[in-house]
Amino acid sequence: MVQKIVSDFHALYPGRSRWIMLKAVFNPSFVAVALIRSSQIAKVIHIPIRWLLLILFGIDVAYGVKIGGGLILPHPVGIVFGRGVVAGDQLTVYQFVTLGSKNKAYPVIGAGVTIYPMS
Repeated sequence: MVQKIVSDFHALYPGRSRWIMLKAVFNPSFVAVALIRSSQIAKVIHIPIRWLLLILFGIDVAYGVKIGGGLILPHPVGIVFGRGVVAGDQLTVYQFVTLGSKNKAYPVIGAGVTIYPMS
C-alpha cells in the first residue's frame, strides 16, 4: 500500500522533491487517494474510512477494489468505485464518475486511462 501511495504522489507531483509532501497533506486530491488506499488494507478499517470519504468528498469505495499505482483524482467529488473494479496504473478519474457493475460485471480498466464525467 505504501508503494502505491508513493506512486500516487509522484503521479500528482511529477519530478518534484519529497519536501513537497507537506503540501500534499493539504491537497484534497492526494488526501482522497491516500484514504482510498488506506481503506483497502483490511475490512475492519474499511468501514470508518469509507464513511470519512463519503462525508469529506462524497466518494464511495467498496472493499476489494483493485487500482494500480498512480491514481489521480483531480476533482475528488462524487466518485464511486464498485466492489469488483480492477484498474491499471496511472488511472485518472474526474468528478461524478461511477465505476460499478452492469449485469453483475464490473469494468476492467487498462493502464494510462483518463475517465471524464458523462463519458
